[in-house]
Amino acid sequence: MDIPATKGMEDAPKIILQAHMGMVYASDLENVTSDNAVVHAIETDDTITPGGKSSLGADNGAGIGMILAICESNVPHGLICALITADEEVGLIGASVLDPEVIDADYLINIDVEEFGVIYYSSAGDFTAEITGDGEMYQLAEGEKAYRLTIGNLTGGHSGVDIDRHRLNAILALGKLSQVLVDEGIPVRLSTIVSGTFENAIPTGGTFEIMLPENLEQKARDLIEGQIASLKTEYPEEAFTYQFDSIDVSPEKALGTTDSEKLLNFLFKLPAGVITRSDTKDSIVQTSLNVGLLKLADGSFTCTLLARSCLSEEHLTSWKQSFAAWQKNSVTVLPYPINTTAGTKTRTVHWFR
Repeated sequence: MDIPATKGMEDAPKIILQAHMGMVYASDLENVTSDNAVVHAIETDDTITPGGKSSLGADNGAGIGMILAICESNVPHGLICALITADEEVGLIGASVLDPEVIDADYLINIDVEEFGVIYYSSAGDFTAEITGDGEMYQLAEGEKAYRLTIGNLTGGHSGVDIDRHRLNAILALGKLSQVLVDEGIPVRLSTIVSGTFENAIPTGGTFEIMLPENLEQKARDLIEGQIASLKTEYPEEAFTYQFDSIDVSPEKALGTTDSEKLLNFLFKLPAGVITRSDTKDSIVQTSLNVGLLKLADGSFTCTLLARSCLSEEHLTSWKQSFAAWQKNSVTVLPYPINTTAGTKTRTVHWFR
C-alpha cells in the first residue's frame, strides 16, 4: 500500500515500513479447532490484553499500529510503502511469496516490535525438527497398574520472546516427574503422552499415562510429591496444578521399560531453553531450543523442537546436542533432507530400532 508523499516532499527518499501479521492460536480449552476458536481478551478504555485462556491474536499489532499511525499522521514525508506480510507465524508464508520487485524503495525499516519505544537490532531465525519413532508395545503385566500423571495451568508463552523468562515447560516437567521414578528403581512403562499445542509455544500442560508395579504406588507418589516441591522452589512464579491418579479403564499396552527409559532420558538430556547469550552489555538470547510438542500413541511418538538463533551456525550446534541425547542412549539417528513447504523448514529424524 503506497502512501503519496506530502506536497513538496516528492523528491524525498522512498521508505518501506514493514511488519508482519500472523497468529498461531493457542488455548487451554479442549477440542479447539480453527472453526470454533475464540480469542479471550480483557478490554479496557485504552488497552486489550490476553484474558488468560488463549493467545490474543495481535501479532504484530504494535508494528502494524505504528505503520498505520504514521500513514494517518500529518508529519511531512516522502513516498511511503506500507508492507504487511501475512501468515508469518505459521511459516513466513507471506514473505516467501513476496515479489522482490515490490522492494524498490531507498530504505526499508522493519518495525517488528513487541513494545513501543524499542528498536531491535537483531533477529533470530528458526528451524523446526521432528524426532519420530516406533517402539514395541507390551500388554499390562501381572501386578502392574496404569496411572495418569497430569500437569496444568503453567504460564507458557512464546518460544521466542518468553524463552528466557524462566517458565516451566510442561513436557520437561512431566519428563522429570517420570524420570525420578526410574532413577529410584521403579520400572516405568509409557503408554500415552499428550502435551503441547504448537512448536513455537511453551507447553502449559500435558498428560503421561504410565504403567508401574501396583505395590510401588506409594513410593511413586512420595517421589513425585518430592519432585513437585522441587519444581515449585525452582519456579516460584508458576502456580501450576498436578494430579497422579490410577486409571479405571487401563490402557491395554505400553512401551517396554527399555524404550520408555530411552525416551525419558532423551527429554532429560535435551539442551532446552536458553542455550547461549550474547557477550554484549544487554546479554540478549542468542540461541534457544523449545520442546513444543510430544505425543505417544500406539507405540509411535513424535517430539517437535523449535530452535532459534541469531547466528546461523548455532542452529546446527543445538541440533547436534539434541541428536547426541539419542546417541548416548544407543539410538541411531538419521537426518533427512530439509523439506520446504509454504516457507516452512522441517528436518525429520527417525528412530530405528
